[in-house]
Amino acid sequence: AATTVQCALRRHAFNKRVAHREHAACINAAATKMQSLCRGFLARTVVGRMRAELVIREMAAMTVQAAMRGRLARIEANRMRAEIAMLKARESAAVTVQAAMRGRLARIEANRMRAEIA
Repeated sequence: AATTVQCALRRHAFNKRVAHREHAACINAAATKMQSLCRGFLARTVVGRMRAELVIREMAAMTVQAAMRGRLARIEANRMRAEIAMLKARESAAVTVQAAMRGRLARIEANRMRAEIA
């Protein structure tokens, strides 16, 4: 009879320990799952912030690049305007020289014709 009682107590104690271990394992699994979900949420939050910062940085970079391209285009346009003005001045100078030369040649020819007539 004593061995039967002892066997029953040992069985009960063993089952209690097994149940406690299973319960502890279940709690541990639940805690691990909660930690996993929390870490995932935090990681997604951090990645979202990083993406937002990246978008802001890209927009800032595009703004700087656009300003620089505009500045370079204005410099090039001003250079081309100056070059066109210089070419027009040269052309005007050439026309002036040509007109002066034609006038001189015409006066020489007129003087020669007067000399022939006289």
